Amino acid sequence: MENEKNYELVPYCIVEEIRAMIAQVQEQLRVTQQMIHDDQVARMSTEYLDLEQASKVLHCKAKTLERLRMRGEIAFYQYGKKIGLRRADIDAFIEAHMKNRDFIEKLEAEPRIEFGTEENGDGMEE
Repeated sequence: MENEKNYELVPYCIVEEIRAMIAQVQEQLRVTQQMIHDDQVARMSTEYLDLEQASKVLHCKAKTLERLRMRGEIAFYQYGKKIGLRRADIDAFIEAHMKNRDFIEKLEAEPRIEFGTEENGDGMEE
């Protein structure tokens, strides 16, 4: 009887503790995997912008953005004909060129007035 295995009985409370620990590890693994997935999605979707997206963020025309790139005022990468800009570089450029920062922060902190939904063409409620 060489193939016969000896099993020991394990108290039920220990089995339940092991099951609880396994469940905790599985939950931690699930949360970690979700965090990794979310981080990867965020990096793919927001870290780099093409010229059109960057122009919209900067509220400028593509030609203006081209001049900024050529003068070295904003960092970019180029792979063949593909040109991209890091969102962090665009945000840094905006921050460096912001005027009247205190006034802008005060405006952003003030409550906004919302008009009714019925409009007469000039944005005002009738």
